[in-house]
Amino acid sequence: MEDYNTEKVELLTFIDNDEMLYEHGNSIQKNIVRKVMSGKYDAKKAPKLWQYLVDAGAKAYAKMGHLSVREVFPKDLRVHMAKELAEEFEGTECFAEAKLAAKNKKKVTKRKK
Repeated sequence: MEDYNTEKVELLTFIDNDEMLYEHGNSIQKNIVRKVMSGKYDAKKAPKLWQYLVDAGAKAYAKMGHLSVREVFPKDLRVHMAKELAEEFEGTECFAEAKLAAKNKKKVTKRKK
């Protein structure tokens, strides 16, 4: 994959500074936490959730400049960014707390039986 550092930074900054996209990212995080807490989280499927945010951000960015999404943010870059966002969120304290809470919930459930 080519080196797209400038494009990555530009798109991530755009997503962070756009209110609707920022809220979209927050809803993805909440959704992932719910899945972790219920024991239904699948790390292999997580990048697909983040792909929706990256694609929406790329589309909005390109639309502002009357550009083509494919030219500004090629598909391989957007897929790579989605994987990075998924991995980055899995390393956050919020994710770790959700995993710990889910683990403790299972222990409590087992004790009741």
